[in-house]
Amino acid sequence: MNVADARPLVEKLCSALTHPEGETAVRAAWILGERRESEAVADLIRAVETAADSFVNGSAVEALGKIADPRAIGCLEAAAKQGTVRVRIAALNALHLLREPRGRRIPCVKSVPEFDVFRSLGLNFERKAHSPSC
Repeated sequence: MNVADARPLVEKLCSALTHPEGETAVRAAWILGERRESEAVADLIRAVETAADSFVNGSAVEALGKIADPRAIGCLEAAAKQGTVRVRIAALNALHLLREPRGRRIPCVKSVPEFDVFRSLGLNFERKAHSPSC
């Protein structure tokens, strides 16, 4: 067994976040999010802040939302205000997951009042009085 194989899985996945092939980094972020690996939060934040690939950014943002660690709030707030539409929406969803008490239904992203990312993108969504599903 070589030394690289002896590293813990989370460490390997965090290293993969900077892999030159974007698809590898996207998969690593997804796995970290699915496993709710809180020790990966700093590496995921770094991926959001430094990755040039918007798919890597979006996947890292989604993973941070699944992990739901308050350390990610500043990064997610910044991502909700800049970047591609996919990253902004993922950041808004992640912030909403972080701010909602466990067990409550998560409303549609368009009802998050803190950010008006849709209007800033030139999209106009009317709020309905009662919307049972997105």
